[in-house]
Amino acid sequence: MPNATIEVMNDLTQSSWSVNLDEDMIRFLRQPTMKGASRLDAYFYLLKKCLNTPTTTKPVFEDEIKLEPYQIVVVITELAEKWNWSRETVRKFLDRLEKFGLLKKHQLDRCSVLTMTVTSNYKASCEANESDVDGEDKTSAEMNENEHKSR
Repeated sequence: MPNATIEVMNDLTQSSWSVNLDEDMIRFLRQPTMKGASRLDAYFYLLKKCLNTPTTTKPVFEDEIKLEPYQIVVVITELAEKWNWSRETVRKFLDRLEKFGLLKKHQLDRCSVLTMTVTSNYKASCEANESDVDGEDKTSAEMNENEHKSR
């Protein structure tokens, strides 16, 4: 089974990003679950959610959190209910995605901040802004690092 690249275009921002999946990642995401959502559906849910998340959020019992691009705040219990999985299954799923390098997880008191590992495809934005790195793709971690340096 070959590697795969998933590319998504956000119509609102006219930006595009992609995720590269190797054979092991694809095999993991395709494995059936005992009940509830498939792993692939759960992964796509996280990807879609990171596109539609506001830049700041205030989870219950937490201070306001300023989110970087491709970050989302999740509560394990809420994901378990949405996907019809146990909380332990959700935790193991997120841990496995982190092992594959598809996300980075930062645990807070009652929620987690996930940084989805995606590659932003600078096509139209590079032509408009010559300060970008000559049309090279940047991962979400590189974009967040560059944003922190510019502050």
